[in-house]
Parts: sequence; structure tokens; C-alpha cells
Amino acid sequence: MTLAAFLIIQCVMLAAWWRLLALQRRLSVSERLLIAGVGYFTQIIASGIALGLLHRLTPQRHLQANLLITLAIVVFAMTRPIPARTARPLLPPLGAGGLRVVNLALLGTLMLTLVAIVRRAAIAMTPGYDALTYHLPMVVSMIKQHHLRPWATYIPIVYSYPKSVQLYMTWVLGFFGHDRWIDLSQLPFLPLAMLAV
Repeated sequence: MTLAAFLIIQCVMLAAWWRLLALQRRLSVSERLLIAGVGYFTQIIASGIALGLLHRLTPQRHLQANLLITLAIVVFAMTRPIPARTARPLLPPLGAGGLRVVNLALLGTLMLTLVAIVRRAAIAMTPGYDALTYHLPMVVSMIKQHHLRPWATYIPIVYSYPKSVQLYMTWVLGFFGHDRWIDLSQLPFLPLAMLAV
């Protein structure tokens, strides 16, 4: 699958959560963005856990499960009217335009960081001991075995840590069939972290 198709599917999934959250009248734009992002990640990780426990974790089934969940969210959200809302700004104002300057600085930092992450993902292999001995072998193992059971290894830490990031990496790796874009699995966490702060 191409990078463009991957990004389009991610946007559709986020848009479904966005539309569902439109039913909540009291949420600000930033709250909706943050909750939609959390819902998006939860959907991917929960579907990966469910498929893994059933020994059915393959990239195709993971994609199909998430598309079905997204369709269900869209159907549910579209059958309900959006309540009238009072306009709320993305962030509350801070006297004399101070918050505007802070927001512009955060947005600039976000854009520079996004460019750096995408550039690194495009031109560099995934470096580091942690990635090559812990994260990626676990992801490949989950895809090959179709479940979440750990493989035989000399690294005891593999059995103790939660597999949430690895399940999201499995989602990304399943799209492309290679690890070139695996660093993009961390990309959506950046704007969500900035919104949370």
C-alpha cells in the first residue's frame, strides 16, 4: 500500500471520531481533537488485541476490522443530529495576545518537528538497540504468528511491557510490508501531546 493510501485511511478514521464527538455540544475544538486522537489509537490497539487473542492478527484482518469499526462509528454518528453549539475558540484567550504568540510558537515547533520526523523516516533506517532488539522483532513476531504470544528470546523485558506501541507499529508495518515508514507510527502522538499540554 502506498503512503498516500495509508494517510487517507488514517484521516478517514480520525474524521469518523471527529464526527462522533460532534454529538457532544460542550467540547471545544481542542478537546474534540484530543479525544478523537485517543479514540483513533484505542480503536487500532483494541482491534489488534482482539485479533491477537483470537490468533487472527494479520495486516489484512487488522485493516478490515478497523474499517468496519470506522464504518460503524460513521453510521452511528450520521444517524444522530448534531446539537446546536455555542462557538468556543480553539484555546481560551490570554490577555494582550500572549496566548496567540504561544500558539504560533507551538505551531511552528510542531511543523518543524513533523518535517524532521517525516524526513528521518524517509531517508533513514530505524536505528538503535531498542528498536532492533525489542520493538521491531516483537512486531514482526506478532505479524508472523498472528497472535500476541511472545517468542523465545533471551531478553526477559519482552514478556513484561505492554504491547500498545508495538500494536500500532504492527498497524503501520502491515500497510507497507516493510519498516521504512515505521517511524511514522510515532508521528500522531506529537500533535496530541501538544494539545494535551
